[in-house]
Amino acid sequence: MAKFTIQLKPQGKSFFTGVLPNLESALKRGIRAGMQEAGFLIVKTLKDGIQRGPKTGQFYIRKGRRKQASAPGEYAGIVTGDYLRSADFRVGADDSLEYGFNDKKATWLELGTKNMKPRPALALATEERQSDTFDILARSGKKFIERLGTP
Repeated sequence: MAKFTIQLKPQGKSFFTGVLPNLESALKRGIRAGMQEAGFLIVKTLKDGIQRGPKTGQFYIRKGRRKQASAPGEYAGIVTGDYLRSADFRVGADDSLEYGFNDKKATWLELGTKNMKPRPALALATEERQSDTFDILARSGKKFIERLGTP
């Protein structure tokens, strides 16, 4: 499986534990909710890139239809659909967001082989959604902390 992981690792004992005991738990719930939202967004970006992203590679005929292959550095093209359908994410118990593909071809496409240059879908989607992901995590954490003040 080819995957990326985003993980939040607190450094040492939290300041919030003694001062505001509910704050740390609210922030954690908010960030986990944000990770869910970010996971959906990144997987959608992966699938959109594969389905609709620009393809500038060579033309070929497959099953009587003219297709255009992806070029190195672009999202991979669709051949069987297995790669596209295998895109998924999960939020782990250790406060991590993992996203990627559960297809054996994913590592070959992402990193390339000796005969094929990489089609780095994970890197492209991560770069495209990096600022959105941080905004989602910040907004979610803030929303859960603000709920502490309301009865």
